Amino acid sequence: MASLLRPLIAARADAVAARLIEQFGRISCVMSASEERLASALPDDIEAAAAIVAARHLCEITSREELVGEAVTPDDPRLISHLAKALAGGRERFHIVYLDAGGRYLHDEQLAKGTRSAIDIGLKDLLRRVIDLDAASVILAHNHPSGDCRPSEQDRATTEDIVTLAGRFEIVVKDHLIFAGRCVYSMRRGEQL
Repeated sequence: MASLLRPLIAARADAVAARLIEQFGRISCVMSASEERLASALPDDIEAAAAIVAARHLCEITSREELVGEAVTPDDPRLISHLAKALAGGRERFHIVYLDAGGRYLHDEQLAKGTRSAIDIGLKDLLRRVIDLDAASVILAHNHPSGDCRPSEQDRATTEDIVTLAGRFEIVVKDHLIFAGRCVYSMRRGEQL
């Protein structure tokens, strides 16, 4: 951690790294912390917080580039790793992966952001993006900051609404993955899709 920060904050790098590890516990938690939490932890070192956010974005771009044009399934370790990084943090977020007719990765993005326990998904926005990208299928994903990866009633209802809407346009929802810490729940495997 200190070596990442040293080019930006020189002599303060060791102390800042120690402060971050003390507050967040481990490097992976530092790297997945929200910009707000990093800024709060480092009020006198905004450059260090910005460097951590920039490093995270570079990692996300790299993992996304490795998927482009590749056939992926909901249980593909590369996809799981990518989504786990994209969904890490303290607020609930809804992510969608777009696939072509051959099941190849086209794109993924955050579609909605919520609170620590709820999220509001715009179904029109979801459908618009699927059509814009000419996707034939999608993989839905969101996180549960609570740490419980089991789907809530709201998760089941929202998934059912999305599956119904997508089906009207012959778009397949391959799975809905729920991430909570190191746990990933597949609604398809859990026979809830």
